[in-house]
Amino acid sequence: MRCCFRRRMDMTRKNDIVLSIGLIVKNEEENLARCLDSLKPLMETIPCQLIITDTGSADSTVEIAKRYTDEVYEFEWCDDFAAARNAGLKKAKGQWFMFIDGDEWFEDCQDLIDFFQSGEYKEYKNATYIVRNYVNKKDKSNYEDQHLGRLYKIRKGMAFQGSIHEYISLELPIKELHSYANHYGYSTDNSKEHKQIKHQRNLSLLIKEYQKDPDNCRLAYLLAKQYAAGKDKKSYRNLIREFYEKHQEDWENEYLPYFTYQTALICKEEGNPEQGAEILKKYKKNRKEAEVWDLDILAALSDTCFSAGKFKAAIKYAKEYFKLFSAFQKGDVPTGISGITTQPTFVNEESTITLYNVMLKSYIKLEEYEQAMNIIQHLDWNIMILEDLNISLHLLFHMVFTRSQWMLLPDIYSRLLQTGQQGKSQLFVELLEKKIVEYLSAYEALAKEFACNENLRKDFPEDNYVLLQKLRWSMVLSDNESKSIADRFLEKNKGARVEPVFAEFVLFALANPTYRDLVLDKIDLEDLHLYTHKVVSLYSNLHELFIYLFSGWNGLRMTGSRRFNYWIICFMEIILLSNAKVEKSTKSELTDIYVEKAHEYMTQLYNHAVLCEEQIYLLPRSYRFIYYMYEAKKAVVEGNRHDYVKQLKKAVAVYPIMGGVVDSLVNTMEEKFEKEPSNKSEFDFYAESVKRKIKEIAKEERLRDEAIKLLDAYKKINPKDEEGIAELRLLLRIDN
Repeated sequence: MRCCFRRRMDMTRKNDIVLSIGLIVKNEEENLARCLDSLKPLMETIPCQLIITDTGSADSTVEIAKRYTDEVYEFEWCDDFAAARNAGLKKAKGQWFMFIDGDEWFEDCQDLIDFFQSGEYKEYKNATYIVRNYVNKKDKSNYEDQHLGRLYKIRKGMAFQGSIHEYISLELPIKELHSYANHYGYSTDNSKEHKQIKHQRNLSLLIKEYQKDPDNCRLAYLLAKQYAAGKDKKSYRNLIREFYEKHQEDWENEYLPYFTYQTALICKEEGNPEQGAEILKKYKKNRKEAEVWDLDILAALSDTCFSAGKFKAAIKYAKEYFKLFSAFQKGDVPTGISGITTQPTFVNEESTITLYNVMLKSYIKLEEYEQAMNIIQHLDWNIMILEDLNISLHLLFHMVFTRSQWMLLPDIYSRLLQTGQQGKSQLFVELLEKKIVEYLSAYEALAKEFACNENLRKDFPEDNYVLLQKLRWSMVLSDNESKSIADRFLEKNKGARVEPVFAEFVLFALANPTYRDLVLDKIDLEDLHLYTHKVVSLYSNLHELFIYLFSGWNGLRMTGSRRFNYWIICFMEIILLSNAKVEKSTKSELTDIYVEKAHEYMTQLYNHAVLCEEQIYLLPRSYRFIYYMYEAKKAVVEGNRHDYVKQLKKAVAVYPIMGGVVDSLVNTMEEKFEKEPSNKSEFDFYAESVKRKIKEIAKEERLRDEAIKLLDAYKKINPKDEEGIAELRLLLRIDN
């Protein structure tokens, strides 16, 4: 069946052809019809010629092509893209020639139609359209647009050059069209192996071409890009420097802006930003008129000046950039040939964030904080990518924490939530929480600002982080609202994994049977340290929080699941090992509950036959410690102080890290001895056993620190034993 625009093309042969369209194809049966169908509106409106050159298809590509045009030609592939393109170009009969790839297609080619239908094409020698390269087929929001010279007024001797990345030299004036062709080619196979094969193929072809023609600027540009893609930094830098040295004063060279820009960045990376700035200034000084590439030059100037410590200059060039960018947006800055052949990067709203960040850093360095705040207000959080947001937030937090301007952060967080981009608000929370741990003095002030912020209370009252800050402020006020706030969070997130940043809510869940298992079921025990570390870093009075949550220590004695018992044990162990200021009586009671809960957990895990003196050696050290501590506790109940001391000694021997906990119990026992003189001999017996233990563990170098801690504890309980202490100090090689 003949396509309707093929009939139109048959009629065109009798008239003047305006546009010849050329394709080279191979095995494009999946894409070709889509490509040619997208050209229908253009070819039905403008007198066109369609030329398709096949380079050896083994599928139905040729049959599909013949449904659209009679001009389908075979070409024997010779590893030369330019030769294949030229085979089709030689058949062109139009006034203009356009080429497109078989795996590209237009969404809308009206701009192309208007260009030719209006006669505007007669005023230009070339035109560009946009090729939209998608990174991933499934994500249509992730793409890169390139203005490519694809349309040429046919002139005598015009031909494609380059066996790879073929091209025809552009001439001014050039019309920039806004029609775009979609292209999935770069996303069809992203496997590492495929990329490597393609890279090596392109690299070998380019090196071969460049060796034959070392003065070819385009080849130098393409080879440099290929080196960069392959992460061959040495070859890349050598080529960039070689080209720049050779052409640095060739001001009309369309590739000079790219190589100037890259040379300056290399100088900065090698620790010489001053030289990079001078290179850029030299280029800028010799420019006749501004073109699109000057945006990148100004951006690099601002960045290199900042790196050189010239903060006022960095601000100056950033302001020049924004002035030029504003003119560019209005269409008052020409792209120029260099802007088409080598793609500049600082040409969209997203790229302006980099310049805002340079200005922000510069103002902070100059301690001009009001100006820095003006920059913050100009930031567009919607368009900012996470990499730039990360930089902006670090700068913002530095300024806020330096000047205690806490009230700024809730409004910024509200603006990030308004973007609807969860990754941005999550990054804010992650970075702010790390900062709070570094500056615990900010904890209370930030909790108040977030909890009382009108925008957050109005628009995001149930946001997880807002609830967390409300919880903290409630605990500061001791207003008894914290448990209800925690319940709101836990109910909202029922069935979801509570992330470590919200570890405080996990503590509240432990004390609430309604949510306890729902929360703990979603958290791997191997990740427990992430939660305990977060809580401990924020609360030096963790024991007081436990008392509040469980309505006193007795609440911790409740029988629970294995998982619940394990979490409680871990938190209590952290409290006991921390440097928190805990009263002796409180620590003693906490130790008692810790031993009780840990023993309960052990009985849930192991058969009673294992929990005996003869079999206990089979268990891990921490469990053996609990076993002996529990035996010591039983000895106290039975009134057997001798056995109590004996079991404590065994406990410390198997798990020295808990020596401080045992010391606390020993100190309490010492006080009792002082009140009961008749028990002095038993104390002396215990003192000797401690000294023996120190000597025993001192034999192992890796336990030396534990031996020193135990000696420090011994000095406190028996300071009169100067001779014994001196002997132990000598053994442990303690000089002072």
